[in-house]
Amino acid sequence: MLFKDAKSKERDLFKDLLDYAEVTPQLASTPESVALNLPRAREVVEQVGAIGLSEGYTDYFKASAERYAHYLAAAIGLLKPESSILDVGNAPGHVGIGLHLLGHKVRGLNMSAEYRSNYASPSWLTEFDVIETNFEHNPIPVADESFDVVIFTEVFEHIATRNPVEVLVELKRVLRKGGLLIFSTPNVCNISNIYALLHGHNIFWNKEIFYGSLDRHNREFTPAEVQNCFAEAGFEVVEFWGMNDHSNWRGGGNVFAYDFTTKYGTDHPMLRNTTVAVYRK
Repeated sequence: MLFKDAKSKERDLFKDLLDYAEVTPQLASTPESVALNLPRAREVVEQVGAIGLSEGYTDYFKASAERYAHYLAAAIGLLKPESSILDVGNAPGHVGIGLHLLGHKVRGLNMSAEYRSNYASPSWLTEFDVIETNFEHNPIPVADESFDVVIFTEVFEHIATRNPVEVLVELKRVLRKGGLLIFSTPNVCNISNIYALLHGHNIFWNKEIFYGSLDRHNREFTPAEVQNCFAEAGFEVVEFWGMNDHSNWRGGGNVFAYDFTTKYGTDHPMLRNTTVAVYRK
């Protein structure tokens, strides 16, 4: 009887979460401008994987492949040929290689030399002419309006010591007028996190992993917070959507999230655990 009651409560929780999703503003689904180019973008992602991956990044590449495809699909649909691109957080090079295969000129930017070992081959450091500077503390060492495009994906959540709006203003400085910024970050208000918190679990990694890691997430954002930050920095939104990215299921609710996808499919708004966008200067 107790087990039956527990299952009943679980079903009620499912319903409550669904009802919440119906009345709460959520991320839109993939826009047509991106969806039309996803088949081609997925082919490019496969090519990136075939080129070779650095040790320890095979699982991450597989988990992130669909997210990479969304970036590349946006690039296929919106970028002019042979665009000059600054890829912020370039290592381990997966996205940069994809853009390179699409014919664009990519310049990499990493926080420090510690990320050099993350590339499959040192030759990519030369190909991307990688800049190494702590852009939270220092200006990016390039002239104003140097690039047609900035790639700023899965970096926003790592900002630790500076107002993220100030970082966006610096990225806008290096963009040419009318230039585009392709963006992504975890959506903190996804079903996995909500479920975890309802059950008393933290949505971040264990403290033994969280503290001391350069790759930790210092702050995750709601979609509305993302929009507010970019508006404050003076960007115009071109496309704004959400997607289900396996690498962003974490914490005490990740198992529940996969059970949820089995029961309700993969496109429910609360399953869009990653905010993706394209902004214009």
